[in-house]
Amino acid sequence: MKSILQFILKTLAKTYIWRYKPKVVGITGSVGKTTTKTAIDLVLEENFSFRSSQKSYNNQIGLPLTILGYKTAGRNFGGWLTIIFGSLGKLFFDKNHPEILVLEMGSDRIGDLQYLTGIVKPNISVVTSVGIVHTVAFGDLENVAREKAMLIKVLPKNGWAVLNYDDARVKAMANHTQAKKVFFGLNRNADVAADDIQFKNRSLTFNIKTDSREFNFSFKNMGKHLIYPLLAAFGVGKILKIDPHKMMTSLSHFKPLVGRGKILKGKNNNLIIDESYNSSPVSVQAALDFLKDFETKRNKVAILGDMKELGEQSLETHQALAEQVRFVNVVVLVGLEIMATYNILKNQHPAVYYFEDVNSLAQKLDNLIKNDNLILVKGSQAVRLEKIVEKLIVSHYNKEALLVRQSEEWQR
Repeated sequence: MKSILQFILKTLAKTYIWRYKPKVVGITGSVGKTTTKTAIDLVLEENFSFRSSQKSYNNQIGLPLTILGYKTAGRNFGGWLTIIFGSLGKLFFDKNHPEILVLEMGSDRIGDLQYLTGIVKPNISVVTSVGIVHTVAFGDLENVAREKAMLIKVLPKNGWAVLNYDDARVKAMANHTQAKKVFFGLNRNADVAADDIQFKNRSLTFNIKTDSREFNFSFKNMGKHLIYPLLAAFGVGKILKIDPHKMMTSLSHFKPLVGRGKILKGKNNNLIIDESYNSSPVSVQAALDFLKDFETKRNKVAILGDMKELGEQSLETHQALAEQVRFVNVVVLVGLEIMATYNILKNQHPAVYYFEDVNSLAQKLDNLIKNDNLILVKGSQAVRLEKIVEKLIVSHYNKEALLVRQSEEWQR
């Protein structure tokens, strides 16, 4: 039944693209897709009519739904019939059809992007990074890079590749296309580059330089790794000839997404860096760098869960994590795979604690975490560390709005 639904949605989405011919911005990468999409949305919202992927609608079902302008019907058969017949109607007339589609294009295994680009080929392709993610399916980084490069290979000659200059594997993707290129990064040779980056008094300041012009940005409580989505968005805006001063104003409203670096007030004068959305070696390093750079008199605590789907690289990667967390005052590790980190640290760190699962930690949390801490919480979604964030934050927060995985389906 699922394969039949996929075929129907694919056919309807391809027909919709043919009918209305929107410009398409496709986004892929090992990390940062949704945050980059959000930054691009900010750049577009006062300049174009556009439709953008909701949440993480980036797979064989989610991508066509975004193109057609619907949310998933879940297990509701009648809801899917409504979507199908509604989409047929839109093929004849849709007064809200967008000028631009901004589409996340995810890949959990080799061939996923070939399927998605069979539905729609971007005019502008953005690649954020290549990292150790889903390597249980890909095998190694070279296979990850080949998969992500599919989004560049399908570009037309008059298309644009927007590539991370600082990631060697992403930068090399420029060789796979005759389309035009815009490079972004912290390297001054990038077409859209950030420099003079400073993090002081909980404020991140930096400049974006492009075409011999400079634009100044300042954000509260934001890590340096979140500069990259802003640079990519600036690159897309540059291609679309949006006034850079308008882009600067739009991007000044950027905020970290739920579970991706939000700073939340905790009980007992604690401060929480909520990174509970997911985890990978690249994103863990970025989150720990943010924790290290954060100027505070509080003790620094890292609550870290398994990095899932790493396959044969899991043991080595979790062992390497031990060195990365040595600066932290208190280390709390959750999950079966991260025991490899604990086995190294238990005789080398003065305050390291291990729990097999999130429920075991939840029972001991009040005794473990006292007052005046800066607490990073990060783990793969299967570890469910948002439950720990929920216990740590002050009670007046609306958890449905501030925490990941609060839907009925996740709660079940």
